Amino acid sequence: MTIHYQVHLPGGAALELDAAAINLGYRKLWFYDSRDNLLAVFRWESILGFTVKESAEGQFITEELLHERKQIEELENRRGPVVAVMERIHQTMQQAATELTSAHVKILDCAKTKSDTDVLRSKYGDDVRRRLAQLTEDQRALQDKLRSVCEYVGSVLARD
Repeated sequence: MTIHYQVHLPGGAALELDAAAINLGYRKLWFYDSRDNLLAVFRWESILGFTVKESAEGQFITEELLHERKQIEELENRRGPVVAVMERIHQTMQQAATELTSAHVKILDCAKTKSDTDVLRSKYGDDVRRRLAQLTEDQRALQDKLRSVCEYVGSVLARD
């Protein structure tokens, strides 16, 4: 089912489009057709918002980036499931790296001055330390899993 949307742009401009699915991402708003093709994408900071022009009945909101899922499915059909899984792992790691970069910028912004650092330490210090310990443990577990997958795939390729 297609829903008619209007994206409100700065300066009073608006863009109308029909989409079968949308993704209300953290940084971007994504619109898809009924075949999971990407129709349009907008950075939230670049738009004022969006509205449904008619009924929202049947509206499909997804958390997935449907065009990436479609690319993985096509890759699986062309190159096999192992290559597709490894590509998905690669995409996930790239996304994690982007999130880490954004988090780093926010952390740098929160600790620009000594007074900011003092507030961070006194108000949130215990929570931040707990989360650092958890992230460190998560990193170790991720490295172990990735190493295991790579070693297994390598051993499969080395078989006679």
